[in-house]
Amino acid sequence: DLLFEAVADLVRRAADVAPMVLVLDDLHWADQTALHLLRHLVRTLVGNPVLFVLYDTMCPAVPPGPDNWLPCPNLDHDVYTLDGDCAR
Repeated sequence: DLLFEAVADLVRRAADVAPMVLVLDDLHWADQTALHLLRHLVRTLVGNPVLFVLYDTMCPAVPPGPDNWLPCPNLDHDVYTLDGDCAR
């Protein structure tokens, strides 16, 4: 998608100037298009100096883990989750 590539290119060019931290809060409110864009960014910016910090208040009925809210199998990098005690 051209829009997704344009956003990735913008982030890539900004990260070439200085490393970036992208903090995204309240992901539980994100719609499917926003999650697909995030998935695209995570996949295409591997190897660029970009750190994604993502926060989502998950439903207690859904087991924790990134695969339950962002279907992104076969990632070649580490994904860490924090439990409630660590996040405080």
